[in-house]
Amino acid sequence: MASKGKSYAEILDRWHMLEEGLKAHPDELGFLTADLGELTALIEKGNTLAIRLEGLRADLGEATREREDVIVQGEQLRIRVTSTLRGRYGLKNERLKEFGLRPLRARPPRKTPEAASREAAPAAALE
Repeated sequence: MASKGKSYAEILDRWHMLEEGLKAHPDELGFLTADLGELTALIEKGNTLAIRLEGLRADLGEATREREDVIVQGEQLRIRVTSTLRGRYGLKNERLKEFGLRPLRARPPRKTPEAASREAAPAAALE
């Protein structure tokens, strides 16, 4: 007996058991006929909604898979187009910004250990 469960299925099971109990004693509990009718209608509506929800879950899974496919196709197209734009305008062209791309910037040359020590020497002399 699912008297304490809080899941939707357990709640509907409790309602169904109550409905069956009321139907089994129509002479004794005739004054609850209106409530029995309302309970029966709610059980039917609950079952209908549960079936509908399962269908919607299936649709959601399908839509999620389709969305993932669209994202993969879109990213492949974006990579192809951006590569073409970089080839057309050049990797350092500022015009790439118009397409949301960052042009390559020249990096400052690396400092060799000798050059770094030469720069540090005058700073140490000032101290």
